[in-house]
Amino acid sequence: MTQAEPEQSGIAEFDGQELVDSLKVMSFSNPNDAVDFAFEILKLYPGIRPNKSIANVFYILGEIYQAKGLSVQALEYYTEAERENVESGGLREFPWLKVNMGNVYFSEGLIEEARSKYLEAYNIFANYEDSINKNNNLAGQAVCQNNLGMIEQGLNNFTNALLHFNRGLAVRYTIDRPLDLVHSYLNIGQLYLEWGKSDSANKYLEQGLLIASEKGLLGQEFNLLQKKREVLSMIGDYKSSNTVAEKIISLKEQQISVRVDDMLYNLELKKGLMAKRREVK
Repeated sequence: MTQAEPEQSGIAEFDGQELVDSLKVMSFSNPNDAVDFAFEILKLYPGIRPNKSIANVFYILGEIYQAKGLSVQALEYYTEAERENVESGGLREFPWLKVNMGNVYFSEGLIEEARSKYLEAYNIFANYEDSINKNNNLAGQAVCQNNLGMIEQGLNNFTNALLHFNRGLAVRYTIDRPLDLVHSYLNIGQLYLEWGKSDSANKYLEQGLLIASEKGLLGQEFNLLQKKREVLSMIGDYKSSNTVAEKIISLKEQQISVRVDDMLYNLELKKGLMAKRREVK
């Protein structure tokens, strides 16, 4: 293997996965610093190419740019990640990359391209024979079905949308992820609301609210209550709608309090990550 240049030796001392893990955490706490760190890794990490660690760096860059709403850049890095991964022999290991690419296409209104990526990802998740990551594979199947349902919903194909949403919901019943389960109830409730079927919409929203309240999922409870208020307004029950509006205001105040606590935690996390970055230079 080629020896690292003197200025590369600091970053070269670290394992590729360790660098990727640090970059991943940094991407949540400070995306701009994460982009700089990613480019440092791409420039200085001396691993043999193609390299799965480099594929993951491209992938994280794609996620950052996608979160910024920069679709062209996101697709560029996702494409690089897919190429690097395939060339390094990891063809089956990046179904979430395909999901993210599908999400970018969907946000840009490229429906058939999005559908294609979701189906590719679903087929990978559904054919994995990996008991260790079984829940991750099942979660991936549910996400793909859910996203395919959103495509059909956007095309006003409500029956097909419900079919996909129910498939996703059935998978989520088998894994212990309340947030994902509530998300399915929310999507189905919203679908029925757009479909004009208020009774069915209310049924699924209530099921989601029960879990969200029990598990303390404030964000999801907030979203479910907003949709429930729309249902109540649809049927002309304005008194109940106003009661729900009061609950929404109360939840909003709780969310603000939680966000303040999270900000204080993230400040401490950022200090640790910046120290880590200085170590690898």
